[in-house]
Amino acid sequence: MRQSFGLLSRRMYTTWEFRKKLREKGISEGLVEEALAFLGNNGYLDDRTYVSAYIEEKRRIAPRGYFAFYQELKRRGIPAALLEELRSMYPLEVEVEDAKRLLSLWKVVGSERGRIWRRLLGRGFSCEAIERAILDLPGSGD
Repeated sequence: MRQSFGLLSRRMYTTWEFRKKLREKGISEGLVEEALAFLGNNGYLDDRTYVSAYIEEKRRIAPRGYFAFYQELKRRGIPAALLEELRSMYPLEVEVEDAKRLLSLWKVVGSERGRIWRRLLGRGFSCEAIERAILDLPGSGD
């Protein structure tokens, strides 16, 4: 158990990542499950909290869209049921604000519509979020 707390003191993990890490350290399956149950029941390991913290941190450091978050969290082993709730945790209105913030940083205008679409799609933004963000740009013509 001490080893589990040591790992968690360094960074947050998803349940899947933490299980994998303990297995790599050669800990028996029974002890892995026991540790996961204890940590989960006592609030030290919670995928929902992980998703919220992950989104907030990434939004602050390097904004990306809904689809990028979905894929990144899926790769980190977030269960499908929780991924289905992702839109409620990262609402469209917030995604639009993140897209607008990037457009402001990039200093683009509406006449660069094609380039804007490609850049935002590349960062995983939804089409609806991109369209809404572009509508507010100077020179968008809409």
